[in-house]
Amino acid sequence: MRLEEALVISERVAYLAAEQPLSRGPSIAAAIAQPQRATAIRRIGVGVAPGKHVDDWRVAVRAWTESDLIDLGLEDVHGLHKSEIDIRITGRIRVLNATPLGQLIQPCRPLRAGYSIGHAQVSAGTLGAFVECEDGRVRILSNNHVLANTNRGQTGDHLLQPGTVDGGRAPKDVVGQLNSFVRLLPAGNHADAALGDILSGFGPNDTSLPGIGLVVGYIRSTPPIYNVYKVGRTTNVTSGRITALNLRSIPIDYDEAEYRFDGVLEVQGNGGNFADHGDSGALVVDKDRQAVGLLFAVDDTAAYLNPISDVMALLKVRRIL
Repeated sequence: MRLEEALVISERVAYLAAEQPLSRGPSIAAAIAQPQRATAIRRIGVGVAPGKHVDDWRVAVRAWTESDLIDLGLEDVHGLHKSEIDIRITGRIRVLNATPLGQLIQPCRPLRAGYSIGHAQVSAGTLGAFVECEDGRVRILSNNHVLANTNRGQTGDHLLQPGTVDGGRAPKDVVGQLNSFVRLLPAGNHADAALGDILSGFGPNDTSLPGIGLVVGYIRSTPPIYNVYKVGRTTNVTSGRITALNLRSIPIDYDEAEYRFDGVLEVQGNGGNFADHGDSGALVVDKDRQAVGLLFAVDDTAAYLNPISDVMALLKVRRIL
């Protein structure tokens, strides 16, 4: 089917899946008749994925488990043929809290993108990029859960480079302060993102992405399916391919809570994992070095991005340096 049709159907499937919780009965009709039986929450996201040729698009369903698909009615209720559906069982999708291993974990003075960084109460993530905000100030861009400790941070909190799991300690490794972040809500999120102010003397001399180059702009609308690249604290430079667009209501495990996101991009690595723990906050770019998205979560085989246009609008970022 054409992209426009796939988007319309995917939004309808996502809406109905959210409205109709997972049924313990034999059918959707039975669940509607006896709503008290429909108590489990579906953990799925719905978007679109490419087919085998141009203008061949499918409804993409990403479910944590097989049981999340019970009574979803993709064929009988929504009238889809099997060839029009792209289903992948993801397992638990989670944010990328760092392990003690990694490559770009050493202190870096002045600061560079791609290196370990984090809030003083967070293990570590990745310094995604340097950005110019609407007030003219240059700031650090990364995730809320990296710089703002998942909504718990306060303006002015210390940012360490490298992050604590990589040996960062106050006061010697304090390089910035939390400026602002997009607060995460139970549902309807469009960005896990935050900004940090840079302390005097740590500002960048080189704003390029190591191993990739200078960012030359950003994608302002839904990107097509193509290869993308990132540099992150743990897996360094990797390449992948966008495999799903506009995933809606996709649940992400933040350990203490689950948050649902809309408009998410899915990326699968070329010949290996695109990202791993500690790569949270990495900026993802296309072959022309235009920013595509901000990395924030993974499952066992794929990574998930917030579109960079959403991130920039919510944080009032003018441009990526």
